[in-house]
Amino acid sequence: MRASRRIGLEPQRSERRRLLDRVVARASALGQRDLCGSSPPVSLEEYLGRLYFDMSTAANEANIASYYDLIRLYSSELLNTTNWMIGRTGAIRRLIDRELRSASLSVVTFNHDLLIENALATLSESRHPGAWCFRHSYGINFTVAELLSDGSAEYEWDCPGNRHRHVAIYKLHGSCNWVYRTRNVYPSPQVARGDRTIWLWSNIRLSEAHRMGTGTGGRSSWYMWPLIIPPVYEKHSYITGELRRVWDSAGDVLRRATRVVFWGYSFPRADLHARYFFTALAHDNPALRAFSSTPTLDPKTSFGGVAT
Repeated sequence: MRASRRIGLEPQRSERRRLLDRVVARASALGQRDLCGSSPPVSLEEYLGRLYFDMSTAANEANIASYYDLIRLYSSELLNTTNWMIGRTGAIRRLIDRELRSASLSVVTFNHDLLIENALATLSESRHPGAWCFRHSYGINFTVAELLSDGSAEYEWDCPGNRHRHVAIYKLHGSCNWVYRTRNVYPSPQVARGDRTIWLWSNIRLSEAHRMGTGTGGRSSWYMWPLIIPPVYEKHSYITGELRRVWDSAGDVLRRATRVVFWGYSFPRADLHARYFFTALAHDNPALRAFSSTPTLDPKTSFGGVAT
């Protein structure tokens, strides 16, 4: 049994409000006068992409802060809108339960939240023994990993056995519970790329607090950042290090798949890297050209020829 390193999370009262105020003020300074109320709505991908471009071409303090403030706000809002679903059953669990009855299963997802993990953790153990294992859930071994907990309810670390039955989760755009730490308030523009120490957060519901006190010798307070590919159009430069291994592992699984179910993803035109990824796999594996999808999606129009 591996014990989690206990951390003290420093409270961040009204942090989301302050973040929002800074993001809106910066947008106004850049000429976007009504970021939250404009009609038509401002595209998150376009605006975040602009901040990313500004930071990449002129990595001054203001541009770095503007970009990472919006990343922090995005992550905070993601947790705020999904944490309430943790512990509940729903359509995702029903789909996983159905697919596991007939075959082994892997999940490839672009989502950063923990709803897939929640669905697996609430499966019937008698019906699907050994299907869920947090320790081996992500289908890869990170270069270096530490297990963190804030003392609230955690996913079980001990493996239940039956590893051949485990459902692997390949999170192509990273995950809110994969975190790296920085000494400074904001990371450098390059810190989210390449290899780094990844801390795996084991709590079932993740806190929105983003400073941790380790209670150990040396430096005692750090800033935590989720290892995620943000919703920007230019994603390729983020797919390095650990995330590169996630993409490679997911590609291997999809090349061997005998049936692929696309759930709630429509291959948006702007997500070019994902389109190229699946187009190449569809050439290698005929199963990617015969699939089931959610009833609201028309395969002829939604998937744009990636898998037809």
